[in-house]
Amino acid sequence: MVLLETLGPGTGLFAFPPEAIDSAMGTFRIEDFQSQNLLLANYAELGAFNACMADTVRWPLRLPPAMLPFVVYKTNTITYTCGYHQGYVDRRSEYAFLFTSDCWKLREILQDEPLERLLRDPLAVRQRVAESGWRQVAGDSRNQDVFRDLSLLLWYAKALLIANPEGARAELADAVMNLHRRLDLPRA
Repeated sequence: MVLLETLGPGTGLFAFPPEAIDSAMGTFRIEDFQSQNLLLANYAELGAFNACMADTVRWPLRLPPAMLPFVVYKTNTITYTCGYHQGYVDRRSEYAFLFTSDCWKLREILQDEPLERLLRDPLAVRQRVAESGWRQVAGDSRNQDVFRDLSLLLWYAKALLIANPEGARAELADAVMNLHRRLDLPRA
């Protein structure tokens, strides 16, 4: 699982509970590269959202095992729908988002399909989101920029997995690490 290493020790952003992940992968028979890594990115996205909403951001973000069943459900729905298991690739932007409303908002901000824009220039997407005034985290959280950058990193990883599941195998770690270096996120 490329993102387990990349988002964990590679960047120092997340602390995944290995036993819970192994159990979920086995219980739900999540065996292919795309599904495993989409699950990890979705898990990190929900964990980042919860930490930013609660103003409990401490690096690495510790992901509670109790969130995993919800994320498994959402990820299984996405990977079943996007066609990878049936031998075709369906590149709908919504699949890169744990919450489709984020996709809709991003589509409105970009006036374009988010998946294509994320693949082409994730930093331009970041700039447009920052300029739009979109508050992804409710209230006066000091973590707006943190969550924007974490979301962008995770959406980008998922866009790579959705657009080219087999090609992502070779480039995913390097692409995520490269974008991580270019964002205002902590380093391991």
